[in-house]
Amino acid sequence: MTFAEISIQILDEVRLTSKSSTYVSYRSILFKRLRHISDVEIEDFDKKALLSLRAELLDSSAARNTISSTWSMIGKVLSYAAYEYGIDTPWRAYKSIKTISKERRVKTSWTKEEWIQFSDTVLNLYVETGKEVHYRYYVLFNYMYYMANRKGETMALKVEKIDLDNRMAIIDESISYKVLPGYSNQYVTTDRKNHKPLYEVIPKPLVSILREYIDTYKLGPHDYLFFRDRPIPPETLRRKMDWYIERAGVRRITPHQFRHTHASVIFASGESKIEDAYVVAKRLGHSVKYTLDTYGSLYEDREYKIIDRL
Repeated sequence: MTFAEISIQILDEVRLTSKSSTYVSYRSILFKRLRHISDVEIEDFDKKALLSLRAELLDSSAARNTISSTWSMIGKVLSYAAYEYGIDTPWRAYKSIKTISKERRVKTSWTKEEWIQFSDTVLNLYVETGKEVHYRYYVLFNYMYYMANRKGETMALKVEKIDLDNRMAIIDESISYKVLPGYSNQYVTTDRKNHKPLYEVIPKPLVSILREYIDTYKLGPHDYLFFRDRPIPPETLRRKMDWYIERAGVRRITPHQFRHTHASVIFASGESKIEDAYVVAKRLGHSVKYTLDTYGSLYEDREYKIIDRL
């Protein structure tokens, strides 16, 4: 069997089980970055050949994370061949070679001031033009800033899952887009990432924004909170957000990085970092340890102040 034949089988499984963005990413790596080895027989991937491939990747001008994901994909193909077809010698050779690690990325986020500038820009566009699309996105962006839900969780939220009187939201579903038979991009609703519901307090400023929004559009309990009947695709959300960012003149972040902004603003404004970490962990659905490891750099500047107490 060739590398390409195994790749096609992996893509077929990914198409049925993963998000469309994952499918597109896999397809790009397998049939663009690794196109030159498509016709190589799986049995021919001995240690010498794999070391040569690894050296070729490291000598390329690609970014470190691109190199790492490409090397990792080679491992996925060889692993699949081993477990599905018993061709395990190449997989054992791959495992004996040192992996290519990714660079640790800095968590990009806005300051509170940048968020206010962005939010005010969206609201002012609505006031100046009267176009309701700006109002809808103003409410959506405020929700993502104050609640820090993932994109899929935000789009899956229905009105019946929020209790504005008690300031509580139940986040228990997520929407993702998948490439279905016929290669059409359709959305599906699933449980949250860890399959556990999240009970999240709604901040006071957001309560009034959501109450007015729901009343304005007369949303019913079974309506999606955002865009009522059909969730917007993630590419549309990112494109619209980029459009507003350009007009606001702030740094570019992605919709997912509202989560990082939420965490950084809490850490920047609080005094007890352990308590902050607990709150952030609960709201983002992480463990406290993961939260401290991930966002610890946000409060490294406090080291001098803490040590001076000695």
